[in-house]
Amino acid sequence: MRVPPIDPRDVPALIRQMQGMVPFYTPEWRFTPEDPDPGTALFLLFARMLGDNISRLNQVPHKNFVAFLNLLDVTQMSSRPAKAYLTFYLSEGARETVLVPKGTKVAGTPAEGGDPVLFETEHPIMVTPARLTDLYGVSDLQDRIVRLNPLWERTGRWRCSVSARKATSRSTVSC
Repeated sequence: MRVPPIDPRDVPALIRQMQGMVPFYTPEWRFTPEDPDPGTALFLLFARMLGDNISRLNQVPHKNFVAFLNLLDVTQMSSRPAKAYLTFYLSEGARETVLVPKGTKVAGTPAEGGDPVLFETEHPIMVTPARLTDLYGVSDLQDRIVRLNPLWERTGRWRCSVSARKATSRSTVSC
């Protein structure tokens, strides 16, 4: 969230405002940047210095906020790697279980396009050609065994999901 500026004027806005005030304060002098005189130099110098002061003034609310957080001993959280869920499928017709080792690099394409995002697995995972046919849940509190309505009944496919972290952070994917 950006804090609204205390004074939104920049140097060109200051020059326009001061140029409009010149006839009222010094009617005998004309501001002409094309044909500068010592008065024009002072005019532009003052506008530039006032613009610098305004930009410093607009930084005050953020600096006060940071000082307030420091007073409360609030610290920034350390950076953490990004995580994502991955789905591994065996090739069609594969009959053997395949081990996806720890540290396997996986690339994902961002929605906006651009360079692929690299992830790597945190733990090894076994991808198997076996298919689940039924899934049941056990409730100790209700003393019941319940058949669950799994996703693969609607889609006909079972997906093994793994969470991953961004590879550039040197962290690694967990099941």
